[in-house]
Amino acid sequence: MLSDFCERVWEDPEVYRIRLPFFNLGAGESNCFVLHDEGEWLIVDTGAPTVAACRRLLSAFAALGVDFSRCKAFMTHAHFDHVGLLDGVLPRSVPVYMSEAGFSLHMPEGERRVHDSFLRRMMACGVSFDDACAYAVCNAEPVKLDVHAASYRFISAGDVISVGKHRFCVVDTAGHTPDHQVLYDAANGLLFGGDHVLFDVAPAVDAFPESIDGLGLYLANLHKVHSMPVAAAFLGHGDVVCEGLAERADAIAAKKMRRCERLFDAVERNPGMTGEALACGVLARKDEASWRALPALSRYYFLLDAFVCLQHLYAMGCVKRVPGDADVVWRYIACAS
Repeated sequence: MLSDFCERVWEDPEVYRIRLPFFNLGAGESNCFVLHDEGEWLIVDTGAPTVAACRRLLSAFAALGVDFSRCKAFMTHAHFDHVGLLDGVLPRSVPVYMSEAGFSLHMPEGERRVHDSFLRRMMACGVSFDDACAYAVCNAEPVKLDVHAASYRFISAGDVISVGKHRFCVVDTAGHTPDHQVLYDAANGLLFGGDHVLFDVAPAVDAFPESIDGLGLYLANLHKVHSMPVAAAFLGHGDVVCEGLAERADAIAAKKMRRCERLFDAVERNPGMTGEALACGVLARKDEASWRALPALSRYYFLLDAFVCLQHLYAMGCVKRVPGDADVVWRYIACAS
């Protein structure tokens, strides 16, 4: 018997949504989807590593009668609320399909590279070393993937995952994370979209490694929605969406660009502003005292947003970075049109 947190949301193939609790800035839920067709099973994402989520997931798998001998799993991206229970709820025999880039970010070397890069970038935004360390902790994913705990199969764009008579193509949708991927059944218009497009919030964009313009990549991948006829979108958070996905993608892109424009206008009016000053005064709209009163996690999200927008403006040739204090801090000036 299904519970109030597990419901069937599609008929062919059978698709079940399991709502799994987690906590970030506040209490939330992420979705695990279970597909069943012709005796085969597919699990999409596994939720956050909490006791409550684990109990829900195991209870739902038992109620649905998931046959793990004919089952595979797909992880849209390696954020904690999507892969957190990966090592705890699936037998090691179940093949787990995910991006190799996402997996490598959870290996010790990848975690060190992300930490060191983010620390340098926060200090370049003008924050103190202690604050930069606090923000780097916020940026770190509290998930450790064990290479021996699951049968990992690394996939890339164009690969196909079959479930019964349905064939799902892997589509790269990097932006929210460098490793974000979705599954698309073109014949039936079914999309398992992770956090690429959400309706309750505009997904944050990660600070990509090296000098990659993560926001520019995200905006380009949002356009992919327009060329993908979608009958039903099964998203990482919220309800199943049967219409309005393309319009929502447009709205998210417009919101991201408005933030870029606000930052550019501020830099044009006040040349030499730092990333922290822009995050505080333009995005958070706080004075110094109110900014410092915010929790570190809230300040982190504003700084991340400012950084990726400034990175995009820099890549587009709209702003220049000039060395500031001790050649460590970046200060921004607008480029002549």
